[in-house]
Amino acid sequence: MNAKLTITFAGIALVMIPALGPAHAEKGPPPGQAPAAHYDAQGGPPFELKDPARIEAGKKRFNSTCAQYCHGSEPPLFIGRSDLEAEYVFNTIRDGGKGATPMPPWGDIFTAEEVWELVAYVKSLGTW
Repeated sequence: MNAKLTITFAGIALVMIPALGPAHAEKGPPPGQAPAAHYDAQGGPPFELKDPARIEAGKKRFNSTCAQYCHGSEPPLFIGRSDLEAEYVFNTIRDGGKGATPMPPWGDIFTAEEVWELVAYVKSLGTW
């Protein structure tokens, strides 16, 4: 392979790697920097998790991302589950399955408020 062709392939690879998205990107803040405060689940949701508008927003987001690619539109994993703690659901959506499941982290994709809307929807499925 000639040098010009090698440089071209290397350039394409450097351009394409960021386009692959968060599943292929390094997660978390740079070394020595604390994570953003808005990712902290300890403060709890910024709204009532039983708010119908927030549940609907979470449902729309779930159906356009989570359901479409992995969970399905009526995920049996969550239906009737009253034992799922809100903070656990938030952390799992934000951080992913961490090897225990193949779920990717969504904390770099969704804002904390959007994650809490997903939590509201998932928790609402527990009442089905």
